[in-house]
Formats: sequence, structure tokens, C-alpha cells
Amino acid sequence: MNNLLGIVVFLSVLLVIELSNYIVLRRMDRYSKPETGPLVSVLIPARNEEMNIERCVTSILSQDYANFELIVLDDNSSDRTSQLLSSIARKEPRLKIIRGEPLSGGWLGKNWACHQLSQAATGPILLFVDADTHLKPAALRSTVGAMQETKADLLSALPAEEIVTWGEKFIVPIMHWSIFCIMPLALAFAFRIPALAISNGQFMCFKRTAYDKFGGHAAVRKMVVEDKAISRLISQGGFKWRLLDGTRTLSCRMYRSSREASEGLIKNLFPFFGYNVPFFVFVWIWLIVVFWQPIVTLIMLAIGFVFVESTILYAWLGLGLALLLWGIFYKRFRFPLYLIFLYPVTQLVISSVAMLSMVRNIKRTTTWKGRVLTR
Repeated sequence: MNNLLGIVVFLSVLLVIELSNYIVLRRMDRYSKPETGPLVSVLIPARNEEMNIERCVTSILSQDYANFELIVLDDNSSDRTSQLLSSIARKEPRLKIIRGEPLSGGWLGKNWACHQLSQAATGPILLFVDADTHLKPAALRSTVGAMQETKADLLSALPAEEIVTWGEKFIVPIMHWSIFCIMPLALAFAFRIPALAISNGQFMCFKRTAYDKFGGHAAVRKMVVEDKAISRLISQGGFKWRLLDGTRTLSCRMYRSSREASEGLIKNLFPFFGYNVPFFVFVWIWLIVVFWQPIVTLIMLAIGFVFVESTILYAWLGLGLALLLWGIFYKRFRFPLYLIFLYPVTQLVISSVAMLSMVRNIKRTTTWKGRVLTR
């Protein structure tokens, strides 16, 4: 009974955080959309992105904000990325393509690519966009308007994640869920606590002055989860950051299969926890207990096990709070609502991938896009 009571309390706290974030996390499209403004350098690192690059680049070239430059770095791709970019550039002079230098020692691939892009950029606003991200025509105007209104030095956004395969449906939402249901953004914004600073590497917009002062991607050259590290450096440096809901302005097909989704989470999850084994194991075991014990208790009641009334009450409360927590989240971020009822399966899948992430990172066998990732 005491364990179920603890679960109810824990889920109640998460629900309070979620409801607070529902209010605090402002939609990107609700900011003003100025017709003119500063030059925005849109910077795209691209390595083996033949499935995504045309859609991404075309969406940026279709923006209704005229004052931007578009620079794509081809990071030694071995697929058709280079040919596709060259084909677009022949028709569209606004696209500038740079060839990535060989990976330098002590750097991880994406950070090295972004560093080179920052050196090629000329605008006072640097917008780093992942190649799998798609922007609606007013996205740049919304970004400039949001930066002007919030006076943010770093502006990031959570896009609408496109999920097709079952692996994607179980794995991809957890990244937004962990922010929306666990991170108290109201406290993070008000007190600028570095430990609570968070951003999304798919879409990060900087004032150039702030980017240079905290050291840019050179300051996080070895970090796998570079967006989290950058957020903390921004906060520690006294700069202002904001995270927005970009689900009506941006979309992203992050992975193309269940396997890709698993590999992506394996790459990021354990590093996100700072390689802390005891804390990491505790968190994922606790989450399994939280989302499964009320269900197991009610199943046991249905097959004839007898519990005291308070135990039954807490089990029903735990189940109801879990459904509400996941339901609000899926609704806000435009995921299929039938996934609400599959949240126990989601938790098992994520916990299994989490253990793989820990094992592979400890053994230093984690790879991404043909490169071995090391701490």
C-alpha cells in the first residue's frame, strides 16, 4: 500500500509539472511575425541525408522571410546527399554548399560540422536546423518575432514528430515527454537554473554574440548530447534561453524505422544522464514500477487476490493519473491518441532500450552514421 501511495504522489507531482508546462510552453506560431529583420544564417549539417535533405532545404527556400542565407555542410556523405544538394543549387543560388573537413581529433561529428557552419555564417542570428526537419513558410518570421519578444539569446523549439513504424511510435515520443512531464519550465525560466536548462538540437537559434561568448560548438566538441550541454553553458553564462512548442510550425521525421529509432535513443539516453550508472538504473526501474504496479495490482484483484480498500483505491488512482498524464501529453504534441492506452508497453520498450544504451556506452560500442562515438 505504501508503495502505491508513493506512486500516486509521484504521478500527482508529474501532473502538476505537466499542467504548468502546458501553460508556460508557448506555441511558436503565436508570436508576432515581422516582415523584415536581421539576417538569419540558416545552417544545416548533413551526413548521409538523402532521404531528408531535399524536403528540408526546399522548405527553407520557401520561407516568406527574405533576409536569410542558407548554408548546408555536406559532412563527407557516402550516399546521394551531395548530388541532391548540387542539383538544388544549380536552380537556387541562395543555397551555399560547403564540403566538410575530415573529422578532427577530439570532436564528435555533428559538433564539428556545426562549428564549421558557424565559421561560414555571416548573420547576427544563427539558426541550426537538423536535415530531417521541415519548416512551414512562416517559420523564420515566427523565429525572429519570438527572439525579439522574448529577448532570448538561445531559442529552441519542439517540432511535431512524424512517427510511422511501431518502433517510432513507442520510442520517439519519450524525448518530448521527458521535457513536458518532468522539467518544470516555469522554474527554469524564472530562476535560470543551469541544471534545468534544456533545448532541442533539431532547431536551435542563437544570437551570434552569445554563441561566440560561451564558445559555441567548440565548447561542447566531445559531447554526445550537445544541445543539453549548450543549454547549461548558456544558463551558466547568464544568457537567456527559451523553449517553445513548434508543433504547428515545424515537423520532423527523425527516424525511418524501428531500428533507427532504437539506435538513436541508445546513442543519446545514457549520455543524457551523465553516464551515472546508479542513478540511471534507479530511474528506469522506478518508472517501470510507477507505470506497471497499479495495473498488476488490479489484474491480481480481478483474478481473486484480496486487497484492503485503500490499496485498491491507490491502484485505481495510479492508473487514472497515468492515463491522464500520457493523454494530455499525446494530445498537446499531436501524437495518435490510441497510444494513450499503450503507455505500459511504451515504458517497457523505452526501459529495454535504456539498458542497451547503458551497456553499449560503457563498452564504447555505440555508433552513429558510420562513426564510433566515444566519451
